[in-house]
Amino acid sequence: WSWDFSQPLPWTLVGGCGALLWSIRFPVQWWMAERRSYVTLPPPFFWISFVGSCLLLAYALRTGTPVFIAGMVLGPLLYGRNLALCYRKSAGPS
Repeated sequence: WSWDFSQPLPWTLVGGCGALLWSIRFPVQWWMAERRSYVTLPPPFFWISFVGSCLLLAYALRTGTPVFIAGMVLGPLLYGRNLALCYRKSAGPS
């Protein structure tokens, strides 16, 4: 394993921020479940996932790595859909 200095610093920062956001969603979910005493995936979990996956997808597209791109391409769509469901559920029946 070695550092890849072939990417410009801004893109390295985008990829790093995306990876960080994507990773901290797990502690956020755990913390919320402990506070509520039941397991749930709260909207902040999906917001963090959405933003992190968008940044990772941007970085994957920038690097042009097909496997990386394929692994990231569905994330924003799935997390965006989950956010829509969260807010539809919280609005209640119309």
